[in-house]
Amino acid sequence: MRPRIAVLVFPLKNPNIECGQMFLTELINVLEPLASKIYVITGNFFTSNIPRNTKIINVKAPIIKTSNEKVISRIIRFFKAQFEITKGLTLVLDKIDVAFLFLSSSLLFLPPILLRICGKGIGVIITGSGPQSISRMYPSLSGRFFSFIFSLIEHFNCMMADKIIVYSPTMITAMGLGRYKKKILTDGYRGFIDTKRFRVMRKIEERENIIGYIGRLSAEKGVFELARAIPLVTAKMSNVKFMFIGDGPLMDDIKKMLLENKCLDKVEFVGWVQNDIIPAYLNLMKLLVLPSYTEGLPKTILEAMACGTPVLATTVGAIPDIIKDGETGFLLKNNSPDHIADRIIEILGDHINLGYVQRKARALVVEKYTYDKAVKRYNNILRSFQVSS
Repeated sequence: MRPRIAVLVFPLKNPNIECGQMFLTELINVLEPLASKIYVITGNFFTSNIPRNTKIINVKAPIIKTSNEKVISRIIRFFKAQFEITKGLTLVLDKIDVAFLFLSSSLLFLPPILLRICGKGIGVIITGSGPQSISRMYPSLSGRFFSFIFSLIEHFNCMMADKIIVYSPTMITAMGLGRYKKKILTDGYRGFIDTKRFRVMRKIEERENIIGYIGRLSAEKGVFELARAIPLVTAKMSNVKFMFIGDGPLMDDIKKMLLENKCLDKVEFVGWVQNDIIPAYLNLMKLLVLPSYTEGLPKTILEAMACGTPVLATTVGAIPDIIKDGETGFLLKNNSPDHIADRIIEILGDHINLGYVQRKARALVVEKYTYDKAVKRYNNILRSFQVSS
């Protein structure tokens, strides 16, 4: 008999631009053939494209359109979300067998308590380190305080969980989860790639020297370090351009720094774009750079690999399990501007190597990251709950 599943997600801040909307939709689609019923309890999740066996329960939650939300507002929103998600959970508690905390491992603490009391299976899907991201985004005293609190919640949820699901074995050490090793499953949510849509449209030798970045322009992404590398690259290479896709609190600082270094004209700021046109942008790029301080496994990496765009990324989260330096991409030892610049110059100087990496990267995604493979992974995860119960 197929299980009845609840997916609990901290209310989305702004569904119009938030990638959480896309990630949640993907997880629902993966679980759909495996579950008799799926209940999604969150806030601000609006979509008409849901399977028949799925019910969305949107709790009351404000839509946040600014990155400058006041601290007191964050605290109030945090505690209100605990009660609203828990209240939504009570509506379906007698109708579920297992619940997954998704995109919320360090944000929800009341729902796991209720689930444990009622004897329901609990799975915590860890997609990245919330505490590490907070400490990078908000280096002030309040940021460090919230990072500490979220770290406590994350470890509390790991203790409460029957299963902890991560992308890969590398994340166990990277995120300090060693003490929970017996209950960790290392073949968890990685999403899936539509390899017919994300495909190679231009061979690598047909592309200009365009270096791309896709993501939030915020401190934890290492994007300012990438921006500081731009003057170092353009000083040695005249035939290179940069493209930033995304937005965030560092936009103005980045533009100011580039203007001061007289290379603003070398950078195109595209802003946020719809996912359906991302393949076209990726096929313009000769290299995608993601110099993050903390990550799980950015889906952008898999999308780029499917489009034959080599990726240069830091060795954080599950990235080293996917990118093998010089084989399926390139790795940064650190994200200092000097090192980023040196690696970009080195990589663009080896066209044969880029063609080889393009083919290997695409082949890896086609082999391991299709929809069918994602369903198979989650079928194994759900079976592990039945065995352990």
